[in-house]
Amino acid sequence: MTDKTIWMIRISGYGTFEFEGTEQEAEAQRAHKAQWEQGAGIKWRKDLSRESDRISSEIAGLWAEGKGVTTKLLHRLKKISKEDV
Repeated sequence: MTDKTIWMIRISGYGTFEFEGTEQEAEAQRAHKAQWEQGAGIKWRKDLSRESDRISSEIAGLWAEGKGVTTKLLHRLKKISKEDV
């Protein structure tokens, strides 16, 4: 994917922010910020155009509320992410 889009990135211990760029650039930014903050990170398209984006957004919302994420939800994300490729 080489098209620029707006991504949402959630880093534990830091918060959520927007990032504009390609998927590769967004992943690099997520990894860099997560390492800097010594936290876990997740990214998704702001427009929620794919099922994987909607699941990632739901996970980030649960993290923001201080709640845990079910294994079932993580398995759904893993399965859907493979289909999005």
